[in-house]
Amino acid sequence: MKTHNLKCWPEFFEKLMTGEKTFDIRLNDRDYQVGDTVKMREYNPDTREYTGRGMDFNIKYITKGLHGQLGVNTIVMQLEPAMVLGFQAGAEKKVDDVIKSLAQNKILRCNADITVSKDGERMNIDVNRVLEQL
Repeated sequence: MKTHNLKCWPEFFEKLMTGEKTFDIRLNDRDYQVGDTVKMREYNPDTREYTGRGMDFNIKYITKGLHGQLGVNTIVMQLEPAMVLGFQAGAEKKVDDVIKSLAQNKILRCNADITVSKDGERMNIDVNRVLEQL
C-alpha cells in the first residue's frame, strides 16, 4: 500500500473535512489502489501556498472509465477519513490535544473512537460525543 501526498483546493478540502464530500476525481497518474492512503493538504491556488491544514484518507473504492464517461485515465475514489493515533504515558493530555485539534480544524464527525490504556486499564472515548459538546 502506498501513501499519496495531494494538493486540495480550499472549497473541496472543506467539504472533505466535514464529510459532505466522500470522493475525489483524479487523473490516475499515481497508480492509486484500494487501501492506499491519501494525504490531502489544503492548497490555495491564488497564493500558491499550503494553508497548513491537512487530513488523511483511506481509499475504499475506485471507479475507472465508466464506459467513456470519464477520461481514459481518470478515476473516482471513495475516501474514508483515516486517523492513526498513538498514546504513551500522560495520554489524558494527548487526548485533550487531539480533541482540541479536531475542533480547531472544524472536524464535525470522526469515524473512530480513541482507546487509551493507562496502567493496563483501557478507556474508550467517543470522539463524536465530545465534538458535539464543544
